[in-house]
Amino acid sequence: MTTGQARSHPMLTSEQMARKLSLSLCTFSHALNGHPRVCERTRHRVMEAARENGFVANHAARLLVRARFKPKHSRLSQVGFLFLDDAGTTLGEDAGSSLGLWCLLLLRGAEHALHDMDASLTFVRVSKSSHWAKAERLTRSGCVDGWLVAGRVDDEAISHVKSWGRPWVILGNHSCSQKVTSVDLDHGDGSRLAIQHLTGLGHRRIAFLGGTMTHGYQNEMLQAYRKALRKFDLETNEQWIQTNLPTDRSQYEVVKRFFVRKPYPTAIFASEPGPILPVRDLLHGLDWKLPGNISFVGSEMNGGQTPGISRVEWPYEEAGSVGVGTLARMAGGRKTPLFTAVKPLLVAGRSSARISDI
Repeated sequence: MTTGQARSHPMLTSEQMARKLSLSLCTFSHALNGHPRVCERTRHRVMEAARENGFVANHAARLLVRARFKPKHSRLSQVGFLFLDDAGTTLGEDAGSSLGLWCLLLLRGAEHALHDMDASLTFVRVSKSSHWAKAERLTRSGCVDGWLVAGRVDDEAISHVKSWGRPWVILGNHSCSQKVTSVDLDHGDGSRLAIQHLTGLGHRRIAFLGGTMTHGYQNEMLQAYRKALRKFDLETNEQWIQTNLPTDRSQYEVVKRFFVRKPYPTAIFASEPGPILPVRDLLHGLDWKLPGNISFVGSEMNGGQTPGISRVEWPYEEAGSVGVGTLARMAGGRKTPLFTAVKPLLVAGRSSARISDI
């Protein structure tokens, strides 16, 4: 067989696979479906043999087996990733694509975790009312064991998902008023890490550059910034808090507000992932050198490449992976909502320096 050539296997039945492993058909089926009565060693042997022989379980038969056992006896085999874009929870018309890098990183983290579990991922986007029917059909037909839900998630969206009777976990920020099972990033800790880093370098006048303040996590970061200022007994000035950094030339006007009147801040923390390089260029355009005149800490999604810039890195991939683990726990029978906060990481770079060196 030449390199790269696909290896063919004879189409074996469940009965043939069971005889091949010297197991009863019942034990083979239970092992394949993760029944708790089968020991881990036997289950592993069955899964390895299935892979080696190219065995694929009959879907209809698998549904019948599942129906005989309670949900706590199931394991994850196929997981749905439900992305709700800007119109997904309003049941309106198409809102266009809003699938960002953050969601792709969540997807990648979830897929890696599922691969290690010998499970697969199905992606479904909901941007108008008719799209919900597709996700429901997949669930009712038994094609997915549970859902990871991300995007514009609110109470209405979760009421849809709950009605399907499968375990689910929200990934990322949401606006649900009820207690829900979710995995999110610890946004407040990101602000704390940035202020702690700059305080350790001797800075006492630290500015905050925020986003639109239309999402819960943005307000959470601003509140954590204010709390950190109080904790470290730092100077406060409302002039040093600027939000709604735009994407056009008016960025200059937002950043310039930090320097309208003295005392000027000696450091800036930009809380939104993305504006690291634009803010650096804006400061250079205002003749503020990093870190010669001012120190800077930005924010970046994990895996970003911004050499030399001090930044808070947000581990979206890890959140996706943790979400899969949480979904497995819910599929195993957990009833009460579970919240997990994934911690960010502070990476020090050349854009921040001791106040004595400025």
